[in-house]
This record gives sequence, structure tokens and C-alpha cells, in this order.
Amino acid sequence: MEWFRFHTRTLDCRKVQSLPPSLFKAWVNLLCISSLGGGVIPSSKEIAFRLRCSVGQADEWIAELVARLLIDKTESNQLVMHDWNEHQYVSDDVTARVRKHRAKRVRNVSVTPPDTDTDTEQKQTTTTAPLPPLKTQHEYPETLAVIRENDRAADPMFCLRLAHTVAQRVASQDPPWPNEKAARAVSDRILALACRESYATPGRKKNHGTGLLLTTVPNIVIGGKTNYA
Repeated sequence: MEWFRFHTRTLDCRKVQSLPPSLFKAWVNLLCISSLGGGVIPSSKEIAFRLRCSVGQADEWIAELVARLLIDKTESNQLVMHDWNEHQYVSDDVTARVRKHRAKRVRNVSVTPPDTDTDTEQKQTTTTAPLPPLKTQHEYPETLAVIRENDRAADPMFCLRLAHTVAQRVASQDPPWPNEKAARAVSDRILALACRESYATPGRKKNHGTGLLLTTVPNIVIGGKTNYA
């Protein structure tokens, strides 16, 4: 995910405001890192690389934030930012929403505006499916292998970021995809096939950067031209 929600009510959160300055900075940086994986915190080695610190320092920050209930441990022993899904819900796709609005105007459909912002938020969340389940960053070996054929610097976290981007697009489809179909769309095999097709597209440079995959792969999976989903 290129961005995440940072709520103003953080100003009144005792747990956050009681953090020492260095730990507060680490918490914000971990929010940024985990946003690439849907709230899941990567390995200490990955954190150390991204934050330019030692692995020991990364472990110390994580342990302290777990103790302060700002990082949660799941039943499968994954570390995730506290209440990530509650705060980082997936809004409906903006492009799709604008398209629907324009279509309604063409049909001269009268729409009564909602009374409150809450009503609007409820309408948005009820038209968006939940994200399909994602794997950890180390469970996309086939996808990583395809990408590394063209970009040797690619890392497992990029694969998770790519899967999350596809998941968001799938969740914003209207009508929403069935759970089984959505889960297949973010599987290692499907993402690998879509990456290979992206690199093989006529007229496109074979060794195009990984950034382009974030645009092309979701379109390939959603388009379903090769029955990926």
C-alpha cells in the first residue's frame, strides 16, 4: 500500500503519547513498513535494513511495543500492528466510485445526499468486500523467482506489497468476488503467471521496473484474460 490512515485521535491516545520520542519514531516507521504487508511486521533483519539500525535494536523496539500493546501477536505467531484492520479498512475504489456517479447523472437518477459523514462511510464499507487472506512475505517464491529474472534486486517484501495491491483491487470490484476466487487471485501461482505476462507483453521493455508491476499485474488478474482467477 502506498499510504495508510493516520488518525488525528492519535493525539489523545495515552498509549501512543506516553512513548519516549525514539520509540514513537520507531512506531511510526513500523506503521509505514507494515503497511506494505497489510499490517504484518516483517523480520527484524528486514526492519533493520529499512530503518538503518541493528537487528538487536529492531528486536528491542518490537519487544517494547508488544509490551505497550501497540503490536499484537496472532495465533499463528505473526506480529501485526495493533488493530490494523480496524483502522486501515479498505475504501471502495475511487475510480469506480466516480464512474458510478457519472453513470447515475447520465440516467438522471436523483440521489438524496446522506445526512451525516457516518452514513457515507457506512455506504462505502458495505459496498467493499474484505481483503482476501494474504501469505507472509516469504510465501511467494514462484512470484519472486519470476521478478528476479528481470530485477535481481527484488525482495520478498515487494511480493507481499504486490499481493496486497491485487487484494485491494479485488476487494473493490462490483460485485465483490467470491472468497475462493479472491483467494486464488492473490496466490503465489496466479501472481507469478501475471508477472510473467506483464514482462512478456508486446511493446513493453522486458526488464521494466518492479514499480510498473503494481499497475499491470492487478489489471491482468482482474481482466482474467488467461483465466487466472
